[in-house]
Amino acid sequence: MKNPSSDIMPETLPKRFVFLDQVRGSLLLSMIIYHIFWDLVWIFSVPIPWFHSWGAVLWQQGTAGLFILLSGFCWKLGRKPLQRGLFLLTAGGFLTIGSLFFSPILPIYFGILTLLGSAMILTIPAEKLLDLVSPLYGAGVSLLLFFFTREIGRGFLGWSQNKILLPKEFYQNFFTAYLGFPPSSFVSADYFPLIPWLFLFWTGIFLYRFWRQSSRALPKNHFSFDPIGFLGRHSLGVYLLHQPLINSLLLGVERWS
Repeated sequence: MKNPSSDIMPETLPKRFVFLDQVRGSLLLSMIIYHIFWDLVWIFSVPIPWFHSWGAVLWQQGTAGLFILLSGFCWKLGRKPLQRGLFLLTAGGFLTIGSLFFSPILPIYFGILTLLGSAMILTIPAEKLLDLVSPLYGAGVSLLLFFFTREIGRGFLGWSQNKILLPKEFYQNFFTAYLGFPPSSFVSADYFPLIPWLFLFWTGIFLYRFWRQSSRALPKNHFSFDPIGFLGRHSLGVYLLHQPLINSLLLGVERWS
């Protein structure tokens, strides 16, 4: 939808894909709300039985999964993928260091930022090969691989009724945990290994290619005051800051209550 004020805005203002910003902002808002409940349950010991249910798991996994899918969709829209990937890896590293300092019992190893940075970097050498695959076929195969490898962290491929057990030797150390094979001693409060999540990222890449080949224009507009879109435009900064802010607010409420 066209912004009513866009006709009077200077042409020098940068343009964004407003629809994608709003989707990204909505998913980020969902993450923030989820993390509020997570902190209440695991840090402040507030009893919320529903948070231990399958519905809460679906909320967390669904939100993160759509965010990763969207990141793959937007991969070709950005510039300098190597720099962006390295920046996200660095941000993920600082997040790990911060978690070790503030919450050593529940540290964050290989969280979503590390996954996205790794996916961006690994896609660079794989791009030419991915371009040889038709978009719909590539999206279908990538999505199938995602679900087929969804439970490798639990020691098997496939589905519970027709599963393929994997050798225990795969699950050795931090590097295997990064790939998707965590040893039994591995603990992380936010864990997104390369497998299966890289396949979901690539699903987004193929869906973007299908969108472009279908000759459908992505909604595009000038900047405007839009709280959800603002979150989407500044998703990394908001993601890095939201957890310390949530903890500070909850600590303040706890002390004054």
